[in-house]
Amino acid sequence: LSRDHPPPNIGEQLYVVGSSKALQRKLLYGMRGEVVGPADSARHAREVLEDPEARFPASIVHEGVALHFPNNSTIDCYFADLSSGPPPPLQGGFSVGERLHYTGPSGIFTDVRLAHSARVMVAGPAASVFQLNVLLPGKESVMKPVSLDYLSRDPPPTLPGGLVLHEELYYNGTSTTTFMLSNFGEFEPQQLVYGQRGKVSGFADDQLADAVEMRFGSLRIDCRVDELSRTPPLLPGGYSIGDHIYFNGTSVYFDDGDQLVHGQQGVVTERGSKDYGLMVMFPGNSESIACYPTELSPDPPPPLPGGYSVGELVYYTGGTEKKKNGDRVLYGARAEVTGPAGDDGAAYAGKGLALLFEGNKHSYDSLLTT
Repeated sequence: LSRDHPPPNIGEQLYVVGSSKALQRKLLYGMRGEVVGPADSARHAREVLEDPEARFPASIVHEGVALHFPNNSTIDCYFADLSSGPPPPLQGGFSVGERLHYTGPSGIFTDVRLAHSARVMVAGPAASVFQLNVLLPGKESVMKPVSLDYLSRDPPPTLPGGLVLHEELYYNGTSTTTFMLSNFGEFEPQQLVYGQRGKVSGFADDQLADAVEMRFGSLRIDCRVDELSRTPPLLPGGYSIGDHIYFNGTSVYFDDGDQLVHGQQGVVTERGSKDYGLMVMFPGNSESIACYPTELSPDPPPPLPGGYSVGELVYYTGGTEKKKNGDRVLYGARAEVTGPAGDDGAAYAGKGLALLFEGNKHSYDSLLTT
């Protein structure tokens, strides 16, 4: 009796049936070799230097033999990776050494980029029955398991919208923030900004007919084709992100403390929604505010009529009026100047001011005579 595996006989023909990783990344799966002697720890140690993921060399002496293959190479193999009969066919009907098209999303594997539509070589079975080990293009010593769903003998179909892999495109959709898992296991916010440039990296994960996967720096995200363009997208009004502009509308004060002040300068940060043209950050505000292009100008607005200034307090001498929203315009009440008149029609333009009365929600036009 013995606890050790009975050694094969010298000259015996055996098949390699173990995983490619267990065989130092050699394309041996399914090959038949001749037993030429016991495993050699020195030879195996040299193989380990070439393949850091190989098993500890000392164990091969007691658990394996040396096989000589038709390509004149002699390689130490573990008993568990050998069989007197040929191994079963690989999943998917593929063969070792066969070159296939990678149809999955582009990514980085062990510092080697695997791009959508790249050619890879089948190296053998993977640990999962739903994968195969393949050698990556350009660096065929690097082996990785790839899902059978992403391997094909035929080239992948054309990307939606006629887009080309690795093509540089601009994002013209609404700016958004997503969260990605960092190397430290924490979710970190990543921003995708209107006008940002990225590269097509493959099909969208959910195989949407009108979407592709894009890479914007470290951010990988699915985008609809209509959110992408080959030329930098134009902002409403002909502005660009980063432009310094002036607000020429009526001053507005928000409950959170942010404000729009007539004549104040801000910076265009992104495109607004379909209802607003631009998002603008003004000094002192906590976030960008949506503005109509007609409320913005590259130059400071002209002086207010009558020599008044924005923020100045004046007294109203016109008639009392109650608005439908509950606001009141009262004779003798004090109001703040928020800009030039004009919202109530051309009759006020250049002849009055916009006034915000205490307790009201909105500013109202008033002629200088009142």
